[in-house]
Order: sequence, then C-alpha cells, then structure tokens
Amino acid sequence: MNISEQRGQKRRGVWRSTKLLGRTIWTAYNRFGHTGTPLMAAAIAFYAIICLGPIGILMSALLQILFGEGSNTYQWLTDTVAEYGDVAAQQVMSQVDGLLAQPDLFTTSALSVVALVWASLRLFETIERSMTQIWPGTILRGFLGRKLVALVMMGLAGTLLTGFVIANAFFARLYGVLRQFPEIDADAVMQAQPRIMSIVGLLLALVAFNLLYRHMPVQKVPRRAALAGAVCAAVLWQAASRVFLYFISHSAHNNAIYGGLAGVVVFSLWAFLGGQILLFGAHFAAAFQEMFLGEKQSGFTPEQPDATQK
Repeated sequence: MNISEQRGQKRRGVWRSTKLLGRTIWTAYNRFGHTGTPLMAAAIAFYAIICLGPIGILMSALLQILFGEGSNTYQWLTDTVAEYGDVAAQQVMSQVDGLLAQPDLFTTSALSVVALVWASLRLFETIERSMTQIWPGTILRGFLGRKLVALVMMGLAGTLLTGFVIANAFFARLYGVLRQFPEIDADAVMQAQPRIMSIVGLLLALVAFNLLYRHMPVQKVPRRAALAGAVCAAVLWQAASRVFLYFISHSAHNNAIYGGLAGVVVFSLWAFLGGQILLFGAHFAAAFQEMFLGEKQSGFTPEQPDATQK
C-alpha cells in the first residue's frame, strides 16, 4: 500500500467518524427534545437550590477544622463562589454569612446536615430516574439500593467540591508563603491561578460527569460511552458558564424586576441550565454507545410504575 492509499484511507476514516459524530449529536438532541428533560432538570434545580445553603455552612466549618479557627475560611469559600460560581450564588452566599453569624452555630450546622442529606438524596434519586429513562430496559433499583447509591454519590460529590475549594484556598495561603522569598515572583505565580483553577475545575467536572454517567443508571454503561458523555457535558458546562456569567454581569435590571429574590431566581435559572446540560450529556453518551459501539438501545418508553417505589 503506497502513501496516497494510506492517506485516502485516513481521509475516509475521518469522514466516517465525522458523520457518526454528527449523527450522534443529532440523535442526542432529538431524544433530548422528545423526553421529559425540562421537568427533570427543574427537579434537579430545585434540590440543588436547597443544597446550596447547607453546603456553604458545612464547607466553612470543614475549612475551619482543616486550617484552624483563626483562618478566614468563609472568605476563601466566598472568593471561590465569586470567581467560579455566578453572581446569583454570591448573593445566596450572603444568606449563609448571616447564618454563620448566629451564636448557636452547632444547632445551625446540625440542621444543615439534615437538610443537606435529605436534599442530596432526593437530588441523586432524581438523577438516577432520569438516567434510567435515558438507558431504558430496566426497572429502577429497590428502595435501599436507591438510597445507597445516592449516599455514595453524595459523598463523592462532596469530596470533589471540598477538593476544589481547598485547592483555591491553597493559593491564598501560598501567596503569603511565597512573599517571604524575595527571589520568587509571587505575583506572577498568583496571576496563573485563574488558568490553573479553570483547568482543575474542568477536570473535576469531567470526573463528576463520568461518575454519574457510569454508575447512576441501573443499566451497565460502557466506559467509553460514559467518558464521551462526560467530555460533552464538561465542554458544554464551561461554555455555558462563560456565556451565562457574561449575560448576568451585563444585565442591569435583575434587581429591578425581582428585588431581593433576584439572586435566588438567577441561581435557579443557572441550576436548571446545569440540569439540562447534565441530561444532554447522558443522551449523548447513550447515542455514542449506539453509534460508535454498536449497542442498540431498546427505545424510549414512558416510565412504568415501580412496585418498589416508596
């Protein structure tokens, strides 16, 4: 086989892969639009909003344990939300600040644990039901199975979020340490922080989406399909974050319309958009499994009542 024939085969292979990718995107988009995705995304957004306050309180308490009582842990958490969250999350975090200022912090933390566990269980159970509809053919897990999977995923999500906040807090402490060494340009190191944290955030999002697509559905999802869906969702997440932040930062009429509820409304919109991205990535993974791996899905059927549902 000469060089021209090899190049011809490569071009045909690239063209075939491109067509398959286009069909995968179209199939995912078509199924995304013909299922109950908006309703499930709204449910995901609802439980995400409930989780936000307790997460802020517990993360602040955890950072105090790790870095000491005298450390400015809440400021680190707020800076992380301000830089990598959105304007709405910053406004909601001000309510967390008020809760942390209460004298009975132990009671507040205990109630936060209860609220977080309840909302997180419902959140991941909603995600599981959505994933099972996307990969059809198997009924839902039993009651205890759903709770166990939700608890495990809640722990993994908390670990990833904690790691991201601690990594951001690490740069705040690193700057003070580097300033003690005149031969090191501390400002240059800190200027690289946004890029480094953006990469870290992308990798954590990729890991989180991959875990959800791989283990949340009742059906067995191939690793390549789960990874493909995770890449799709992570890229969409990063792109949507930048567009959404630009839109919110250039909108001057949010408070005029919703008043003090503007932060909650905008964060609800962002959580809803995030839920749709999560579900579209799952549809993409299912379509990738069918197109590239040759595993035909059994079709999308309305959800049947689950005898184990309680």
